[in-house]
Amino acid sequence: MIPLDKALKIVDRSIPQLGSERVELFDAVGRILAEDIRADGDQPPFDRSMMDGFAVAGKDIATTPVTLKIVGESAAGRGWHNTLRRGEAVRIMTGAPVPAGADTVQRVELTRSFFQDEDEFVKILSSAPRGMSVVKKGSEIKKGKRLFRAGEAVTPQNIAALAAFGYAKVRVAKRPKVAIFGTGTEIVEISEKPGRDQIRNSNSISLAALAASFGAAVEIFPNAKDDLASLKKQLRRVIRGAISWSRRAEFRSANTTWPKLP
Repeated sequence: MIPLDKALKIVDRSIPQLGSERVELFDAVGRILAEDIRADGDQPPFDRSMMDGFAVAGKDIATTPVTLKIVGESAAGRGWHNTLRRGEAVRIMTGAPVPAGADTVQRVELTRSFFQDEDEFVKILSSAPRGMSVVKKGSEIKKGKRLFRAGEAVTPQNIAALAAFGYAKVRVAKRPKVAIFGTGTEIVEISEKPGRDQIRNSNSISLAALAASFGAAVEIFPNAKDDLASLKKQLRRVIRGAISWSRRAEFRSANTTWPKLP
Protein backbone atom coordinates (compact mmCIF):
# COMPACT_ATOMS: atom_id res chain seq x y z
CA MET A 1 0.00 0.00 0.00
CA ILE A 2 1.26 3.50 -0.85
CA PRO A 3 1.70 5.78 2.19
CA LEU A 4 -0.68 8.74 2.31
CA ASP A 5 2.01 11.43 1.93
CA LYS A 6 3.45 9.68 -1.12
CA ALA A 7 0.00 9.28 -2.64
CA LEU A 8 -0.69 13.01 -2.16
CA LYS A 9 2.60 13.89 -3.87
CA ILE A 10 1.67 11.69 -6.83
CA VAL A 11 -1.67 13.44 -7.08
CA ASP A 12 -0.03 16.88 -6.86
CA ARG A 13 2.43 16.01 -9.65
CA SER A 14 -0.39 14.75 -11.85
CA ILE A 15 -2.64 17.81 -11.58
CA PRO A 16 -2.43 19.93 -14.75
CA GLN A 17 -2.27 23.71 -14.62
CA LEU A 18 -5.68 24.92 -15.74
CA GLY A 19 -4.72 28.51 -16.49
CA SER A 20 -6.72 31.58 -15.52
CA GLU A 21 -9.57 33.75 -16.71
CA ARG A 22 -11.05 37.16 -15.95
CA VAL A 23 -14.56 37.13 -14.50
CA GLU A 24 -16.99 39.69 -13.16
CA LEU A 25 -16.35 40.41 -9.49
CA PHE A 26 -19.68 38.99 -8.27
CA ASP A 27 -18.99 35.74 -10.15
CA ALA A 28 -15.58 35.44 -8.46
CA VAL A 29 -16.95 34.44 -5.05
CA GLY A 30 -15.54 31.04 -4.17
CA ARG A 31 -12.89 31.25 -6.89
CA ILE A 32 -9.12 31.32 -6.37
CA LEU A 33 -7.22 34.50 -7.20
CA ALA A 34 -4.68 34.21 -10.02
CA GLU A 35 -3.25 37.68 -9.38
CA ASP A 36 -2.20 39.79 -6.44
CA ILE A 37 -4.76 42.42 -5.43
CA ARG A 38 -3.26 45.84 -4.72
CA ALA A 39 -4.73 49.14 -3.61
CA ASP A 40 -5.05 51.61 -6.49
CA GLY A 41 -5.21 54.54 -4.06
CA ASP A 42 -4.94 55.57 -0.45
CA GLN A 43 -7.66 54.61 2.04
CA PRO A 44 -9.15 56.84 3.15
CA PRO A 45 -8.51 58.93 0.02
CA PHE A 46 -8.68 62.15 2.07
CA ASP A 47 -8.58 63.28 5.68
CA ARG A 48 -11.97 62.02 6.88
CA SER A 49 -14.20 63.13 9.73
CA MET A 50 -15.28 60.51 12.24
CA MET A 51 -18.00 62.69 13.75
CA ASP A 52 -20.74 65.17 13.02
CA GLY A 53 -19.49 68.49 14.33
CA PHE A 54 -17.15 71.30 13.32
CA ALA A 55 -13.78 71.14 11.59
CA VAL A 56 -11.38 73.60 13.18
CA ALA A 57 -7.72 74.39 13.66
CA GLY A 58 -6.67 72.69 16.87
CA LYS A 59 -4.86 75.81 18.07
CA ASP A 60 -8.13 77.78 17.92
CA ILE A 61 -9.80 75.60 20.54
CA ALA A 62 -6.87 75.07 22.89
CA THR A 63 -8.67 77.38 25.29
CA THR A 64 -12.45 77.23 25.54
CA PRO A 65 -15.10 78.39 25.34
CA VAL A 66 -14.27 80.13 22.06
CA THR A 67 -16.45 81.51 19.25
CA LEU A 68 -15.58 80.85 15.60
CA LYS A 69 -17.20 81.99 12.39
CA ILE A 70 -18.89 79.24 10.32
CA VAL A 71 -17.73 79.66 6.72
CA GLY A 72 -19.05 76.51 5.05
CA GLU A 73 -20.24 72.95 5.26
CA SER A 74 -18.54 69.65 4.32
CA ALA A 75 -20.81 66.65 3.74
CA ALA A 76 -20.10 63.11 2.57
CA GLY A 77 -19.79 63.26 -1.19
CA ARG A 78 -19.89 67.06 -1.17
CA GLY A 79 -16.85 68.53 0.51
CA TRP A 80 -15.92 72.14 1.25
CA HIS A 81 -12.85 72.56 -0.92
CA ASN A 82 -11.37 75.80 0.36
CA THR A 83 -8.75 76.61 2.95
CA LEU A 84 -9.89 77.23 6.50
CA ARG A 85 -8.35 80.26 8.16
CA ARG A 86 -7.71 80.88 11.85
CA GLY A 87 -10.85 81.90 13.69
CA GLU A 88 -13.09 79.96 11.30
CA ALA A 89 -14.98 76.67 11.45
CA VAL A 90 -16.67 74.39 8.91
CA ARG A 91 -19.76 72.39 9.79
CA ILE A 92 -18.88 68.77 8.94
CA MET A 93 -20.65 65.42 8.71
CA THR A 94 -19.40 61.93 9.48
CA GLY A 95 -17.38 60.58 6.53
CA ALA A 96 -16.89 64.00 4.94
CA PRO A 97 -13.51 65.42 3.85
CA VAL A 98 -11.75 67.58 6.42
CA PRO A 99 -10.84 70.85 4.66
CA ALA A 100 -7.33 72.20 4.32
CA GLY A 101 -6.37 74.30 7.31
CA ALA A 102 -8.38 72.15 9.73
CA ASP A 103 -6.83 69.36 11.75
CA THR A 104 -9.43 68.64 14.42
CA VAL A 105 -13.17 67.90 14.59
CA GLN A 106 -15.13 68.80 17.69
CA ARG A 107 -18.36 66.83 17.97
CA VAL A 108 -21.60 68.74 17.64
CA GLU A 109 -22.79 67.92 21.18
CA LEU A 110 -20.01 70.12 22.59
CA THR A 111 -20.91 73.17 20.49
CA ARG A 112 -23.64 75.79 20.16
CA SER A 113 -24.30 77.55 16.85
CA PHE A 114 -26.07 80.89 16.45
CA PHE A 115 -26.63 83.76 14.02
CA GLN A 116 -25.40 87.29 14.47
CA ASP A 117 -26.65 89.68 11.82
CA GLU A 118 -26.06 87.86 8.50
CA ASP A 119 -23.27 85.58 9.74
CA GLU A 120 -23.37 82.23 11.55
CA PHE A 121 -21.06 81.41 14.43
CA VAL A 122 -20.34 78.42 16.64
CA LYS A 123 -19.29 78.46 20.28
CA ILE A 124 -16.92 75.59 21.04
CA LEU A 125 -17.64 74.63 24.65
CA SER A 126 -14.79 72.19 25.23
CA SER A 127 -11.26 71.85 23.89
CA ALA A 128 -10.07 68.74 22.02
CA PRO A 129 -6.63 67.30 21.32
CA ARG A 130 -5.23 68.19 17.92
CA GLY A 131 -6.25 65.51 15.42
CA MET A 132 -9.35 64.48 17.37
CA SER A 133 -11.94 62.60 15.26
CA VAL A 134 -9.89 62.87 12.04
CA VAL A 135 -8.75 59.80 10.10
CA LYS A 136 -5.72 60.87 8.08
CA LYS A 137 -5.44 60.15 4.36
CA GLY A 138 -3.80 56.76 3.73
CA SER A 139 -3.71 55.85 7.42
CA GLU A 140 -5.61 52.61 6.82
CA ILE A 141 -4.15 51.50 3.47
CA LYS A 142 -1.45 53.06 1.29
CA LYS A 143 -1.60 53.07 -2.51
CA GLY A 144 0.17 50.01 -3.92
CA LYS A 145 -0.21 47.88 -0.79
CA ARG A 146 -0.89 44.23 -1.50
CA LEU A 147 -4.27 43.31 -0.03
CA PHE A 148 -4.53 39.67 -1.15
CA ARG A 149 -2.11 37.23 -2.73
CA ALA A 150 -2.66 35.00 -5.73
CA GLY A 151 -3.86 31.67 -4.36
CA GLU A 152 -6.30 33.16 -1.84
CA ALA A 153 -10.03 32.65 -2.26
CA VAL A 154 -12.53 35.40 -2.99
CA THR A 155 -15.13 35.31 -0.21
CA PRO A 156 -18.19 37.30 0.87
CA GLN A 157 -15.98 38.67 3.64
CA ASN A 158 -13.23 40.12 1.39
CA ILE A 159 -15.09 40.94 -1.84
CA ALA A 160 -15.92 44.47 -0.63
CA ALA A 161 -12.20 45.29 -0.46
CA LEU A 162 -11.77 44.28 -4.12
CA ALA A 163 -14.70 46.49 -5.07
CA ALA A 164 -13.33 49.41 -3.05
CA PHE A 165 -10.16 49.39 -5.11
CA GLY A 166 -11.74 49.15 -8.55
CA TYR A 167 -11.63 45.44 -9.34
CA ALA A 168 -14.82 45.23 -11.42
CA LYS A 169 -13.26 42.12 -12.96
CA VAL A 170 -10.67 39.88 -11.40
CA ARG A 171 -8.33 37.18 -12.70
CA VAL A 172 -9.01 33.79 -11.13
CA ALA A 173 -7.91 30.21 -11.72
CA LYS A 174 -10.13 28.28 -14.07
CA ARG A 175 -12.44 25.85 -12.32
CA PRO A 176 -11.55 22.16 -12.58
CA LYS A 177 -14.25 20.05 -14.20
CA VAL A 178 -15.18 16.91 -12.30
CA ALA A 179 -17.29 14.08 -13.71
CA ILE A 180 -18.78 11.58 -11.27
CA PHE A 181 -20.64 8.35 -11.86
CA GLY A 182 -21.34 5.39 -9.64
CA THR A 183 -20.50 1.82 -10.53
CA GLY A 184 -22.31 -1.29 -9.43
CA THR A 185 -25.28 -3.32 -10.56
CA GLU A 186 -26.80 -2.89 -7.12
CA ILE A 187 -26.88 0.91 -7.46
CA VAL A 188 -30.02 2.78 -8.52
CA GLU A 189 -30.62 6.50 -8.91
CA ILE A 190 -31.80 8.58 -5.94
CA SER A 191 -35.26 9.04 -7.45
CA GLU A 192 -35.78 5.29 -7.95
CA LYS A 193 -37.19 2.80 -5.48
CA PRO A 194 -34.52 0.18 -4.72
CA GLY A 195 -35.45 -3.35 -5.60
CA ARG A 196 -34.34 -6.47 -3.85
CA ASP A 197 -30.58 -6.39 -3.18
CA GLN A 198 -30.30 -2.78 -4.39
CA ILE A 199 -29.39 0.57 -2.77
CA ARG A 200 -29.68 4.18 -3.86
CA ASN A 201 -26.63 6.03 -5.14
CA SER A 202 -25.75 8.28 -2.20
CA ASN A 203 -22.00 8.44 -2.85
CA SER A 204 -22.13 10.40 -6.12
CA ILE A 205 -24.12 13.29 -4.68
CA SER A 206 -21.87 13.41 -1.62
CA LEU A 207 -18.70 13.49 -3.72
CA ALA A 208 -20.24 16.11 -6.02
CA ALA A 209 -21.12 18.37 -3.10
CA LEU A 210 -17.62 18.01 -1.68
CA ALA A 211 -15.96 18.82 -5.02
CA ALA A 212 -18.29 21.80 -5.56
CA SER A 213 -17.43 23.15 -2.12
CA PHE A 214 -13.82 23.42 -3.31
CA GLY A 215 -14.82 25.29 -6.46
CA ALA A 216 -15.08 22.50 -9.02
CA ALA A 217 -17.65 22.46 -11.81
CA VAL A 218 -19.32 19.11 -11.25
CA GLU A 219 -21.50 16.92 -13.43
CA ILE A 220 -23.05 13.68 -12.21
CA PHE A 221 -23.54 11.00 -14.85
CA PRO A 222 -25.81 7.93 -14.67
CA ASN A 223 -24.49 4.83 -12.98
CA ALA A 224 -22.53 2.13 -14.77
CA LYS A 225 -23.29 -1.54 -14.25
CA ASP A 226 -20.80 -4.21 -13.24
CA ASP A 227 -19.81 -5.20 -16.76
CA LEU A 228 -17.13 -3.96 -19.14
CA ALA A 229 -19.54 -2.88 -21.89
CA SER A 230 -21.51 -0.66 -19.51
CA LEU A 231 -18.33 0.81 -18.05
CA LYS A 232 -16.89 1.61 -21.50
CA LYS A 233 -20.17 3.21 -22.58
CA GLN A 234 -20.16 5.44 -19.56
CA LEU A 235 -16.51 6.36 -19.98
CA ARG A 236 -17.20 7.38 -23.58
CA ARG A 237 -20.01 9.61 -22.40
CA VAL A 238 -17.88 11.20 -19.70
CA ILE A 239 -14.88 11.78 -21.95
CA ARG A 240 -17.04 13.18 -24.73
CA GLY A 241 -18.63 15.65 -22.34
CA ALA A 242 -15.48 16.60 -20.42
CA ILE A 243 -12.78 17.17 -23.03
CA SER A 244 -12.59 18.83 -26.40
CA TRP A 245 -12.13 16.87 -29.64
CA SER A 246 -8.65 18.33 -29.98
CA ARG A 247 -7.46 16.65 -26.77
CA ARG A 248 -8.87 13.15 -27.28
CA ALA A 249 -5.71 11.88 -28.93
CA GLU A 250 -3.75 13.02 -25.88
CA PHE A 251 -6.00 11.00 -23.56
CA ARG A 252 -5.90 7.92 -25.79
CA SER A 253 -2.10 8.00 -26.00
CA ALA A 254 -1.81 8.46 -22.24
CA ASN A 255 -3.74 5.24 -21.53
CA THR A 256 -4.37 2.78 -24.34
CA THR A 257 -6.90 0.86 -22.26
CA TRP A 258 -9.35 3.76 -22.46
CA PRO A 259 -12.10 3.26 -25.03
CA LYS A 260 -11.55 4.92 -28.41
CA LEU A 261 -14.13 7.48 -29.30
CA PRO A 262 -15.95 7.38 -32.64
